[in-house]
Amino acid sequence: FLFFLNRLVDIVFIVDIGVNMCLMYPDPEQPGRYIGDHEAIVRHYLRGWFTLDMVSVLPFEALSLLSESGENFRRLKVLRVLRILRILKLLRIVR
Repeated sequence: FLFFLNRLVDIVFIVDIGVNMCLMYPDPEQPGRYIGDHEAIVRHYLRGWFTLDMVSVLPFEALSLLSESGENFRRLKVLRVLRILRILKLLRIVR
């Protein structure tokens, strides 16, 4: 059950990555103005939260099941701490 719940959360995070690639962001030079150019939005997101977001959706459990040496992937569970950071980011957005 938890495996499928984790995959559902991963899907939500992947959709969120797609949404973030399209969301306007505030112009740091002109308060009250938002940047709407799609290329600028993508560059801004790639330089910002993208790396953390991408690493947080890597399915380490699924990779360990597919690997013959599952032990190597179990060691990568330390990276799952990044999911906590991702959840904190989502909580910050919800507030």
